[in-house]
Amino acid sequence: MKKNKIITLITIIEVIGIAGILFGVNYLMNAYVKLNSATQSGNHAATQSGNPAVGEQQFPIYVKNLMRTTMESPEEQGICGENLTWYYKDEVLVIAGTAIMDEYIYSADCAPWYNLKNQIGCVILDDGVKNVGGAAFKDCGSITEIFLPSSLTYIGDSAFFGCFSLLQIELPDSVTSIGEKAFEGCIILREITLPDCITNIGNWAFRDCRGLREITLPSSLAIINEGVFCRCSGLYDIAIPDGLTSIGEKAFYGCSSIREIKVPDGITNISERAFSDCRSLRDIVIPDGVTDIGESAFEGCSVLTEITLPDSVTSISERAFSDCSSLRDIVIPDGVTGIGESAFENCNGLTEIMLPDSLINIGEGTFSSCSGLTEITIPDSVTSIGEGAFSGCSGLTEITIPDSVTSIGEGAFSGCSSLAEITIPDSAIASIGEGALAGCDGLMGITIPDVITRIDPGAFNGCCKLTEITLPDSITSIGMASFSNCYGLTDIMIPDSVTSIGEWAFSNCSGLTEITIPASVTSIGEGTFAHCSGLTEITIPASVTSIGKWAFEDCSSLTEITIPDSVTSIDDYAFFRCSNMVIYYSGNSLDSYININRSDWSTQNIVWVKQ
Repeated sequence: MKKNKIITLITIIEVIGIAGILFGVNYLMNAYVKLNSATQSGNHAATQSGNPAVGEQQFPIYVKNLMRTTMESPEEQGICGENLTWYYKDEVLVIAGTAIMDEYIYSADCAPWYNLKNQIGCVILDDGVKNVGGAAFKDCGSITEIFLPSSLTYIGDSAFFGCFSLLQIELPDSVTSIGEKAFEGCIILREITLPDCITNIGNWAFRDCRGLREITLPSSLAIINEGVFCRCSGLYDIAIPDGLTSIGEKAFYGCSSIREIKVPDGITNISERAFSDCRSLRDIVIPDGVTDIGESAFEGCSVLTEITLPDSVTSISERAFSDCSSLRDIVIPDGVTGIGESAFENCNGLTEIMLPDSLINIGEGTFSSCSGLTEITIPDSVTSIGEGAFSGCSGLTEITIPDSVTSIGEGAFSGCSSLAEITIPDSAIASIGEGALAGCDGLMGITIPDVITRIDPGAFNGCCKLTEITLPDSITSIGMASFSNCYGLTDIMIPDSVTSIGEWAFSNCSGLTEITIPASVTSIGEGTFAHCSGLTEITIPASVTSIGKWAFEDCSSLTEITIPDSVTSIDDYAFFRCSNMVIYYSGNSLDSYININRSDWSTQNIVWVKQ
């Protein structure tokens, strides 16, 4: 078969001679070999009587020859519109007539040539065809060439979806609209010319066209819809027209080769993930008039070093600049009132940032893991600091919280390992949030104002350089693991106002030598003083009725303890590994007075002495 085709090709070249050279012998050979066209009758000047006619479309001669050959003696043919007929022969599909092609995207029926999807190499639409129907050539993975007529006005949704062998396509000037996902998944498409009269490019039209290198958008285009160039990872140059008024969500998401972009003056907001994961983006100009930086708009732009936000910006949404690890400088305009969750998370290159006086809220995780941040000033306008807002800012050495702040969220400053000093205002803050300063192992001192009523769970967990702390009389509860792992803590005074001490509250405070539990406390919870190996003295008040499991586990320096008459329950392992301890108790009988299982102490040398 291949031999016959080669002989045919040589014969044609001999006949054409010099004229063949003028048309480009190499072009002709490539077209014939790639398409496997049987064009023995390629030089017919007229169509035989009764055969369909070829339109006057200005296609190259070899394309017209392919059309004639295919239409004269098709292997298969059928109807694809009211006045449209399709013909197939030797990997060539021709559609001829003067009408609108049927739509297949929302139909239960596939395109009539769907069974040939892995054989069609070339598609030719004759002059008179008005459109490419929706899903007409979806998943036709063998198509390498497409020829479109000047009568074409629009390309339907998913028309060429998944045509992964298509290298280039030229759209005629008559095309005004490209449907959703029209070329999605055309992974080696390198070149496409967009006519000047195009007014619409549908959502995800060129998604995953990874071979696309550059593209010029026509001046007639007002909107770049959602995901149009999403994951076009090879796209490095794009010209955006000045008349553009909107850039849709994920429009350039994952365009990892784009280096610079100028956003036109008519844009008023940067949509969600519009430039997310543009990992080569070094320079972007945002014009005056933009009011909102959308969610994850620049997330993952890892080589972006600086960005200037215009004064018109009032809102920075969540994750807007997260993972911009090279960002060193950003000026937040005075009009910004809110910064969203994780907006600058993992911006390791930021060393300082000035927050505007207009700011009211610092959102959850806003500056989380900004390990290079050494200085930040929180303005008096801020009323709340969200969960994890500065967590993992390991370079931050000091911070002052203004009097305007009424809420500090969970883990707000957790993991700020260089933070040596923090000032909490004497304002309307009711509590130090859960884990707020956990892991601040450089913190050496803190003053808790008397407006604080509770220490939430894990608030100071792991503050191992904290040596002393004064709790004000306003405190009523100490949460679970609040001071756990504060190895350096040697002195803490628990005020009489405290009625509740949470489980493991002072566990692993190995520097504590003595502690007095106030008479307002009714129970010592599970693991409250576990592993306080330096504890030599503790006073349990007559208000306590129960001692929880592991409460004094491994308090190896505690040699004696007095249990008051009020205690009616001591859980298992309460004094586990407290070797050589003397426990003083009162009552008629140890077994009847204290509900306890002492079997776990059989090897601990604990002595119970009745007073």
